[in-house]
Amino acid sequence: MRRRAGFTLLEALVVLLVGSVLLSMVVRGLSTVQDSHAVRSARDSFISLHARARAHSIERGVRTRLRVSSVGDSVLVVAGADTVESFSYPDRIDVQFWSWPTRFDLCMTPRGYADSDCNTFTSWAWMAFNQGDAWSVVLLYPAGHLWY
Repeated sequence: MRRRAGFTLLEALVVLLVGSVLLSMVVRGLSTVQDSHAVRSARDSFISLHARARAHSIERGVRTRLRVSSVGDSVLVVAGADTVESFSYPDRIDVQFWSWPTRFDLCMTPRGYADSDCNTFTSWAWMAFNQGDAWSVVLLYPAGHLWY
């Protein structure tokens, strides 16, 4: 009996089955990595806008507000009547504001300190960023500092 070169149908099916299982594991792992990266990026955007509000108040010598609104999941840096910078979180990121109404303001003085008389909250407040199984939380204190 002469042996033919090549693979049998059963061998090819086994290889395809093992390959599809490995591919599904890789895709699931990549979606987890993408979720955690998106959440970290959303948190970092908030942190940088907080720093931007403080820096703008120091640079320009004006009171600047960091305005966080649950309507549209947006964060604004406002100086007087002008919006200096704004950011809206994409729909795929679930942003939750806990412990306040639908909007809060953190005011920065020209010296770069938080102005508790102007703030719309009196105790710490927190924001949670969520996508899939990935979470990140930022605590904001009335004195103006963050914990994350």
